[in-house]
Amino acid sequence: MGHQSYQHQPSPLIPLLMALYPLRSGLGKNREIPKFTGEIKNLKIQKAHLKRYQELTFGTSAETLPSLYPHVLAGTAHLSTLTQRHFPFSLLGAVHTANHIEHLKPLPVGLNYSLEWETGKTRFFQKAIEFDLHTRLIHGDEIYWQETSIYRVLKKNKIENDAICPVQLESLSDFQAVDSWKLNPSLGRKYAMICKDFNPIHISSLMAKTFGHRKDLAHGMAVWGQAVSKLTSSLGPLPRSLKVVFKGPCYLGSKVTLVRGTADSSRFDLLTEGNDRPVVCFEVK
Repeated sequence: MGHQSYQHQPSPLIPLLMALYPLRSGLGKNREIPKFTGEIKNLKIQKAHLKRYQELTFGTSAETLPSLYPHVLAGTAHLSTLTQRHFPFSLLGAVHTANHIEHLKPLPVGLNYSLEWETGKTRFFQKAIEFDLHTRLIHGDEIYWQETSIYRVLKKNKIENDAICPVQLESLSDFQAVDSWKLNPSLGRKYAMICKDFNPIHISSLMAKTFGHRKDLAHGMAVWGQAVSKLTSSLGPLPRSLKVVFKGPCYLGSKVTLVRGTADSSRFDLLTEGNDRPVVCFEVK
């Protein structure tokens, strides 16, 4: 449907304005999201940007990029695609529900990378539509890192059986606590400045209440980044596969507890105070 090519990271200004454009065509008769692709040819790591990310997510290494950081680097790229006028859904109605990251090689800060992305499969559920967005971080001719981000849009469909999401993780029934911490009330605003996701539910308690939440909530990728950083010293060597399913809201200012499965040490959940169900389920292998 459209290819976007940039020499450097694009500005988020125009995509953010386009996110407010309410009129979208929907899928129509073809029942598949058209193919949107893009590339950033010269992606240099800004050490100040990386430092701010590390400070928010408890990271320590200044020599290599953490496993979730390339997703943040792709933020304006994803924004530029999902807000194109011909994209069938409004970005404000799309929820990031799951992710699968493959961290294949170490990511030295000093390398020049290129970034490629494209829309993937569309899946239909009785009350929603899911679509994939694939991203690759490349140096030379080699893929160093890749991910599939899964987004969901609420929409009723006349189908008998739901599709199957490729990333599924159930809540742990037997686990032990690893660590706990309190989400900084300013995390939403500070992380938005880094990733360029300015969804108002993350930066305004009033707007979050307008959308049915009791207060403003953290970005799922920010909280997951904090949890993965807590585990860095115990993670095995690369390559590494990380999967996550975002189950519910993590409200800013609340206490979160990281737990590890007793039967499967690669499985983790994040629990919040006053909620028996996990808000984030993830796996690191």
